[in-house]
Amino acid sequence: VALESFIQAQKHAVARQLRRSFQKYITYKKDNNELLFYVLQTLVKETVSFLQIRHGDNAGSESVEVDREEFEERARELDIHELSTFYTSRLFKQSNFSLDPKRRVII
Repeated sequence: VALESFIQAQKHAVARQLRRSFQKYITYKKDNNELLFYVLQTLVKETVSFLQIRHGDNAGSESVEVDREEFEERARELDIHELSTFYTSRLFKQSNFSLDPKRRVII
């Protein structure tokens, strides 16, 4: 937890490199669905922050779209390549996420 907090405090490019370097410590004994859910939540938070900066405080308050390619790239950085079980998982559905395969976004 402390390592991930430190990584999140860094700039995006530095954080990505740190995640790669410390990948084995971050993923140690964790369920892939939980890891993927955490990654998705992080992307949602980043998207909301970006929209708030760009369009004001009320932006992104209803629904947020996360680029599926970016999510899958981050999953590959964690050496997780099979995501179909996550997309159909109870955790994904209970959190009101849905997959739009035509537009390649997660809503």
